[in-house]
Amino acid sequence: MFSDLVVQLATQAAMYLGLVTDPLGPQFPTDLRAARQMIDIISMLKEKTAGNLTPDEGVLLERVLTDLRMQYVSMASPPRQ
Repeated sequence: MFSDLVVQLATQAAMYLGLVTDPLGPQFPTDLRAARQMIDIISMLKEKTAGNLTPDEGVLLERVLTDLRMQYVSMASPPRQ
């Protein structure tokens, strides 16, 4: 159940980053501010649950945060000339 929550939040962040496509409609608009907020929420969840997670839950949180942060930095950074 906890893992489902983490995946749901991560999916929302990915949508805001424009990484999720809707096969039945147009691509979701990119919203870096909202993506950052979702990443911060997941990070806060990690901090507040520290010491109370199963090993699998801890690994999931760490991987999700790492991936989302890397994607965010990649998109938020100005393009190289």
